[in-house]
Amino acid sequence: MLSSMIALPAATALQLKVGFKRTLIAAIVISIIDAFLGLFFAYLLDAAPGGVTALASVAVLLLVLICRAAIRRFRHDCAAAAAVKKSTEIV
Repeated sequence: MLSSMIALPAATALQLKVGFKRTLIAAIVISIIDAFLGLFFAYLLDAAPGGVTALASVAVLLLVLICRAAIRRFRHDCAAAAAVKKSTEIV
């Protein structure tokens, strides 16, 4: 559990690509969110809090990766649409 509380929030924060200081702050905030989510769901499920907290960390990392991929795809589609529009304009 300890390694997941150190490595996974840092890996999640690194996906945000916001610089060193903001990444450090984001890792701390993400770690706190992971801990609260893990304890909350462990209480609801009557499960071991360590394992549920580690699963919450993994879930948050996957959520950030999916959102990052969706944003990247949206930006790519918008840029492609703008290029097509620009190429079809009559000068």
